[in-house]
Amino acid sequence: MENDDSVGPPDPISNLRPIKFYIPKNESSIERKLRLKRIEVAKWNNDFWTNHNQTFVKEREAYKEKLARKGISSASADQMSEFYKEFLDKNWKTHVTYNFECITMGKEA
Repeated sequence: MENDDSVGPPDPISNLRPIKFYIPKNESSIERKLRLKRIEVAKWNNDFWTNHNQTFVKEREAYKEKLARKGISSASADQMSEFYKEFLDKNWKTHVTYNFECITMGKEA
């Protein structure tokens, strides 16, 4: 186990598991470059999902409050599905950009 990366419990906001990357004793320059890139990508990924999930929770709560003002105390599955679709549609471009950046990040190295 001492020669492996270690993974922690999921972050409560991003839901991603943090990784502590193993550093070999005689790490070569290319191994170091790869490890640093992996750290950079993991941070970028965690930052994206933290922001995304915080936005989702905030907008979901606003949607529920809007329903409450209309006298609806508990949203039905159909009402929540309308919210989810609206949220996904509104954030479609963000997800496309995220997926494109996931593909291209490794090509920068």
